Amino acid sequence: MLLHVCYATDNNFGLQTAISIISLAENAGGHPICVHLLDAGLSEDSNKKIESLCNDLHIQLARYDIQPYLSLIRKTGQKSWGDFPSHATWARLFLPEILPNEVEKVLYLDGDVIAANDFSSLFDVALKGNTIAAVEDCVAGRYKRKIGLSASSRYINAGVVLFNLTAWRKAYNPNWPQQYLNGHVRYPMADQDVMNLMFEEQCLYLPLEFNYSSWFRALDIQPLKHLLQDNHFCRHLQADVDRCEKEAVFIHYNSCSLLIRPWYQNATDPATHIWIGYYQKSPWHDPLMQEPAHLSPNEQKDRALYRTVGKRLFGPVHQWKARLNTLRGKESVQSQERN
Repeated sequence: MLLHVCYATDNNFGLQTAISIISLAENAGGHPICVHLLDAGLSEDSNKKIESLCNDLHIQLARYDIQPYLSLIRKTGQKSWGDFPSHATWARLFLPEILPNEVEKVLYLDGDVIAANDFSSLFDVALKGNTIAAVEDCVAGRYKRKIGLSASSRYINAGVVLFNLTAWRKAYNPNWPQQYLNGHVRYPMADQDVMNLMFEEQCLYLPLEFNYSSWFRALDIQPLKHLLQDNHFCRHLQADVDRCEKEAVFIHYNSCSLLIRPWYQNATDPATHIWIGYYQKSPWHDPLMQEPAHLSPNEQKDRALYRTVGKRLFGPVHQWKARLNTLRGKESVQSQERN
C-alpha cells in the first residue's frame, strides 16, 4: 500500500518538514511513501536538500506550486500563521484541485509533526463516510463561539488530518473562499478555523496519540482546564495524555507559550530529544536558531512562572495568583467607591 502524505511549507519551515519526512521513513511499517509537497516558496537549496533526502530514503516526491492559491487567500486579508507568519497551510483547503484524481486518501501533516511510532494503520481506518479524520484540540468554548461554532462543538487540531479525497471531491465547492472568507471575517487560527467550520459534521475523531500536541505535554488536563477557564474544552482524559508519553504515533511540536520548541536554542519541550534524534540524521547542520519574539506580556509572565515552579506546581500557583488578582481588583473598586 502506497502511503500518500502531504505537506504545505515555505522556506521558513523547510528544515522542520525535512525532519518530519525522515521520521516517516522510519515509521511507515515497511510501506512505500509518496510525499506531496505544496511549495509556498522553498529556496533552491531547501528544495535540493529535500529532493536528495527523499531519494536517499526511497520516498517518492511530487511538488506543486501553490502560489496562485495563496494569492487568492492573501487578497481576502486572512491571517498568516506561525512564529514566522505564512499562508502556506491555507493551500490544503484546495487539495481536491491540487492533487491528482488517483490519490483517493492523503494524510496531511504540518512540518512540525514527527512520526514516533508506526503510523501506517491510520490509512486502514474506516472513515464511515466522513471527509476527514483528526484529533480534538484543547480550545475554550468562548473561542469556538467567536468563529461561529457552538461552545459545545468539538474543535480539531489541523496539524494531522487524514483526508478522504474521494468523498471530498464529490462535495467540493471551488468557490469556498467566497463562502467562508468574506470581507468581514478574520480567523485567528487561520485555515484551521475554516476547516472546523467546513468539516464540523464530516469528521471522525481520532485518539490523542495521533496528534500529541504541545499543550498536552506542557500541562495535565486539570491545569489546562484552569488556564483556559473552561471545564469542557475537550473530551480527552488524563489517561489519554499519560498513554501518549510512550505510545504517541505523531508528536506535534505546535506553538505553546509555555514551551520552547526543539529547533530553537534552549528548547524546553519534553519531547525535544526525539526531534533532535531525527535532526542529526538530516542534511541540515546549521546551529539551532533563536526563538523569535512572539509572546504577549501575559504569555511571557506565564512562561516565567512555568520555568520557576515547573509543570506540577504551575497549575495551583497560577490559580492562586489569578484569585489574588481578582481580590485585589475587588478591593481597588471598593476603595474607589469609598473615595
